Amino acid sequence: MKNVKKHLYPAVGNRVLTFEQLTTLCAQISGCLNSRPLYAESMDPSDPVALTPGHFLIGQPLSALPKPDLSIVPQNRLTYWEEVQQMVQSFWKRWSAEYLNTLHQRTKWRIVKNDLKIGDIVLIKNVHISPGL
Repeated sequence: MKNVKKHLYPAVGNRVLTFEQLTTLCAQISGCLNSRPLYAESMDPSDPVALTPGHFLIGQPLSALPKPDLSIVPQNRLTYWEEVQQMVQSFWKRWSAEYLNTLHQRTKWRIVKNDLKIGDIVLIKNVHISPGL
């Protein structure tokens, strides 16, 4: 919960939200958080599906349609729905950058570790993909 509040406050800023906007924002943020990868389902690199909290909630991965990037549109030109989407995108950018850093296991340079080889499972970060995909 602390991690959500830490990234939610900068995303919302000093805006005053209606009940519907806040409810929609919280629902979409929970969808973002429940679509994060926890562990690879199989060690087969041709099977890119990862185990997510959504699997425990609904039995399958959560999915969402991609939305246009609204981060560069001025706030006064957005509808209520687009304003909420802009806040979700701002939250996603902040949270995903921090979460991906926690997945990277840092070891001391003194420990010998094998390099990547064909068949290893890796996580690829793409900034142009919306949350839930």
